[in-house]
Amino acid sequence: MGQLLSTVAEYIRSPDYRNLSSYSLYCLIIGSTISKCWEHAKLYSTASARVRTRMDLTILALTTIKTVILVCGTVLTWLTYKAYRRKKASHLRALCLGIGFITTGTLLAGSAHQLLSLPVVESAIIQSSFTAVGFVMLMYSLYS
Repeated sequence: MGQLLSTVAEYIRSPDYRNLSSYSLYCLIIGSTISKCWEHAKLYSTASARVRTRMDLTILALTTIKTVILVCGTVLTWLTYKAYRRKKASHLRALCLGIGFITTGTLLAGSAHQLLSLPVVESAIIQSSFTAVGFVMLMYSLYS
């Protein structure tokens, strides 16, 4: 029992205790062998490292795609603004504002996620709101 308690204390003091599964602590409490518990903990830590690597690649892909959207949206907004200034047509102004709102939503969502550590779901809500307003403006530009 003394060895079990010292192992639990060592487990809690370890820097990676949050990365270990609850099963490791459970098997310690029910009296499973210490070596089996630490083997399981090592396997779980290795799996966690693979998941973190995959998540890093996913975040890199998402950031790259958002950057492409931001650059293309900015160029499209600038081109439609130039067309609006040249023709002074209200439908081109609405088109420019619609594309601008969609691009701004991408910028704000990415900034909120990266700089303010906002969860992906909440930043997606921000982007979706701006995208919805942008699409309404695009529809208005087509029907005006």
